[in-house]
Amino acid sequence: TLHTPELASPNPAALILAMLYGRAAQLKHNTADMCSELGITHSYLSLLRSGERDIANVGDSFVEAAANYLGIPRLQ
Repeated sequence: TLHTPELASPNPAALILAMLYGRAAQLKHNTADMCSELGITHSYLSLLRSGERDIANVGDSFVEAAANYLGIPRLQ
């Protein structure tokens, strides 16, 4: 399930954020829970959502954590 409000965004991070928020909803996690699982702060998430932090420049640890949270291989 994708988080529809994120998909409406022109932000390049929109698809991954939609997937993360959708997974959080499946797990009944709030944003703080999701951030904790991803090892990021709410501020960092806000930067990604606003486009102030370019998704192309996220660290390997975030990519690995996001893949684990989503239950998908890192390469996807």
